[in-house]
Amino acid sequence: MKLVGLRGIVFPHLMAALLLAQPQSRITKLQVTPLFLEEKAPAFLLECWNTTQGPIRPMPTVVLRIDGQMQSMGYATTGPRPPLVAPGGSWKEIAVLHVSRSATARSPTLGAIIRRDISIELTLGRHTVEFQCGGMWSDETAFYWDEGSR
Repeated sequence: MKLVGLRGIVFPHLMAALLLAQPQSRITKLQVTPLFLEEKAPAFLLECWNTTQGPIRPMPTVVLRIDGQMQSMGYATTGPRPPLVAPGGSWKEIAVLHVSRSATARSPTLGAIIRRDISIELTLGRHTVEFQCGGMWSDETAFYWDEGSR
């Protein structure tokens, strides 16, 4: 009888110690934060994660969904060639949506290693965007496109 009582006391404490000893899982969901930059164009800060087993280099192509429709753009980055990212590592990118190609190449800011100036035509009004980065899709983020989104 006492042995059963001892297990009832020791086992929960042992389980709690084992759970606390486990490494805390990192956020691996692609995070998208709307930005307010000097351009009058929708901009987003992406925090991407390498969920593969080996090092990867951020992709030169831009894959996104606008209003649920897949878009794949060619190379649209500014800045030096991105570094390799170790498994479990993360990097930041800035994506700016423009009607036409940006006339000025700007360096990434806010800790981002890549700035992507994406040329796209949209109707005026509310839209949604989802980004693919590191093999994952972000959640849908709403934004408004107006005549000043150049």
